Amino acid sequence: MSDCPNGDRQASIWNMDGPDDEFTFGEARRLPSPDPQGWVDGSPTSGRGQSCAICGSDEVAWVHPLARDLVAYREYGKGHTLPTFWALCDRCEGIYASGDVDAAVELMRSSDVWSSVPDEDVTECIRKPLEVFRRADLGARRLDD
Repeated sequence: MSDCPNGDRQASIWNMDGPDDEFTFGEARRLPSPDPQGWVDGSPTSGRGQSCAICGSDEVAWVHPLARDLVAYREYGKGHTLPTFWALCDRCEGIYASGDVDAAVELMRSSDVWSSVPDEDVTECIRKPLEVFRRADLGARRLDD
């Protein structure tokens, strides 16, 4: 697990009423934001406006909500966080479900989104986020449209 903070940790907060007042110390929890209309469990129910996280196609058919406490990771020592879901098209869903990581990586490298990643960065910049996605995946749900 990375050293990056996640949304469930408490934050220390210094409070003061005015510039000349004493500081008080407290703690607060960062709670997940409520879902926007048309979303369930941090992910959309429609594919409108979404693109496939693997190949970039705008014809997504599946959504994978992700466990919020498992989306943080380090890439070359720098903290990164995946979004609350990944959307996939039918083709990429089949490849992902088969567990063929090499095929998924090749599709990612051939897409406009991931094509600029040099060979020497594939492990950190493509394979690692894909592994984090698999670890945090709460299961596939077919999108309404």
